[in-house]
Amino acid sequence: MAETEQAITALTARVEAAADELDRWARSADPPVIGYIRTGKFRIDVRTIHDDELAEVPEALGLARWPPSAPPASGKATSER
Repeated sequence: MAETEQAITALTARVEAAADELDRWARSADPPVIGYIRTGKFRIDVRTIHDDELAEVPEALGLARWPPSAPPASGKATSER
């Protein structure tokens, strides 16, 4: 059976939050996840993520502090970006 290669052009996750909050949250991740806001929705263009970086995105977002405006937990170092 021949192997077929398909490119991912879109992934969707529904999160109930304001687009600007999601943008701040994603940018606070380590490494930062950069997206854009269009029609009131936060979006990440997966075409800008290299194949070897794709697995890092959900991991980085999972470790990012939510809400992004909350003060850091005590004992954790943070950096402003």
